[in-house]
Amino acid sequence: MSRSFLKGSKKWFKGYWTDEHYLDKYSGAQRNANNDYVAVKADEEQLIAVIVDAAERGGNAQRFAEHWSTLLLTTYTQPTRLPLNILLRELHKTLVPEFLHERASYSLVDIDLRNNSGEIIYVGDCLLAVVTGSQTYRVSRPHVINHTFTSLGDSYAHILTRVLKANRFMPPERIGFTWQQGDKLLLSTDGYWQWQADGQTQCSDDASALHIIPDGSGCHFTAETEDTNFRVYI
Repeated sequence: MSRSFLKGSKKWFKGYWTDEHYLDKYSGAQRNANNDYVAVKADEEQLIAVIVDAAERGGNAQRFAEHWSTLLLTTYTQPTRLPLNILLRELHKTLVPEFLHERASYSLVDIDLRNNSGEIIYVGDCLLAVVTGSQTYRVSRPHVINHTFTSLGDSYAHILTRVLKANRFMPPERIGFTWQQGDKLLLSTDGYWQWQADGQTQCSDDASALHIIPDGSGCHFTAETEDTNFRVYI
């Protein structure tokens, strides 16, 4: 199944999706609940999506993920807005006091459907990949300590060097990207890409992904899911 945004429509779509055919999302075997959240806004020329993967440690992870994804999406898409780093610093102030102990990774992708180009703005290990046939090209690299200190090895891959948290603002990394007609864009949490890389039948971490297929006449979302906590706000 797919959801389409077709050229000629001037409407921004708003609301919740809990339909189980739009997203890959699997709750991790070692997690009490899925703490991933995605927010999407699109018209015939542009698609903007925010994905958040909140850690369980703070006790309010699901609410934290929903808060940041929807707040970032709605403010980023305003006709007039502050420069990005100033905007993010202002939004960061909203994390106190409710989310003082929460931690999360997030990515925002801003996609120009007309020119097959876009930008990812991210902190942590929610990543974007371009899928061409059987080949997958990762646009972004996770902010983990073993990428900074390569001698540490994969056992340190879970230690983030940038993270969203209330007591310290960390600026995002920004990367531009392009794709070709027929490619698929895959926006996913760390649990998803680690699960796919390992080829496991069961994932220990939350594993969520948004599949975006720009086709020249609009944009289609296709996926499947096993539960409905990972919702899309459009």
